[in-house]
Amino acid sequence: MARRAEFLLRAEPFATRLTFMVHRPRTASGGSCPWFEAARYDPPRPRLASPADRLVWRVEDGAAEYLFTSPEELDHFRAVWGARVLPRPRALAQARRMAAVNGVWLSRMVKPAWPRRQALLRWIQKNDGAFRARMADLAP
Repeated sequence: MARRAEFLLRAEPFATRLTFMVHRPRTASGGSCPWFEAARYDPPRPRLASPADRLVWRVEDGAAEYLFTSPEELDHFRAVWGARVLPRPRALAQARRMAAVNGVWLSRMVKPAWPRRQALLRWIQKNDGAFRARMADLAP
């Protein structure tokens, strides 16, 4: 199985399905709000890589593609993907107080067998150093 990773710059605003689950939108005073009204996020999103671009780490695993815009997204992915029995999308949505189950990243992707998921997670663990280093430079 061919695996590879690359860095991309995507025009802001750019978000993945993981972004919506991990980085919760907040008003300037800290209250909950819709995504498009957010003044900040909890946890904070990394700064932009350039004035108009967001840094994205793209991982290919055969025909599957995974996009990450922060270390927190990668950690969430690894925690969920590393479970032998994947949680139901509804459970993930309820844990994050989301109403739309179809907004959960897990509901929109093919779920490979446990050994293949484990192999991908081992590969990511070996290769995520450059991503984490670049994200540390963009820490808010």
